[in-house]
Amino acid sequence: MLAQLQSVDGVAQARVDWTGRSFLLILRKPSKAEAAVEAATKILGPSTRRLESKDEREQIQSFVTGAPWLRPGETARMSAHEADVLATRYVTDAARSAGLDDPRTARLIALAREELTSLFERLEQTGLPSRDVMSKEWGALVDRVADRSRDFLTESEAERVFEAIRKCCTK
Repeated sequence: MLAQLQSVDGVAQARVDWTGRSFLLILRKPSKAEAAVEAATKILGPSTRRLESKDEREQIQSFVTGAPWLRPGETARMSAHEADVLATRYVTDAARSAGLDDPRTARLIALAREELTSLFERLEQTGLPSRDVMSKEWGALVDRVADRSRDFLTESEAERVFEAIRKCCTK
């Protein structure tokens, strides 16, 4: 998505904050800001809006003072790290509560990491969905991990693990 934004006429550089919700366009010609924002909106979707001037100044100041604003390519690394952190945290807790051993916990973590990485790659192309859509995405992801773990978890273990994962993520 950042690469698409950088291809907009007049955009020298596009960046995104660590949340993935705020985009920063560094323009070649600031006098063409409105045209660049209009083109970026077409790429990012109809809910995109330019910030009020005070908020815009604050975001620009955060960039100037060194807050992390990611360039194309950097978001994939951050997403891979986030997928690893989330998979490890949620699966380890759920597996522990279900009494799984370390090898099966590691297999579950690997499956969850793969699924999260895939989800994040899709979101990088399409942008963050609404909270409702994201909740459905999470549920579908958990279902895929459950299906893929059938060969090494008993039905009872899977029920306990995935119930714990669903609970932790709907709080």
